[in-house]
Amino acid sequence: MDDPTMPTPGMPGTPTPPPAGGDMPSPLPPVQQPEPTPPAPQPPTTPPPAPEPPAGGGGTPPPGQPM
Repeated sequence: MDDPTMPTPGMPGTPTPPPAGGDMPSPLPPVQQPEPTPPAPQPPTTPPPAPEPPAGGGGTPPPGQPM
């Protein structure tokens, strides 16, 4: 009573049973990936803000200030 749709053990296409004694040994041991080192913080390339002119120096008043 062989069912042609059921592959018989040992036929190609069927997964080979693991050897007795536990799991099959992995072909390659897991490689420990080194943690990527974070890049060093770069100093800001923007120049420092220009110093504000002293108040009362004349000229146009800053926006938002009463005339």
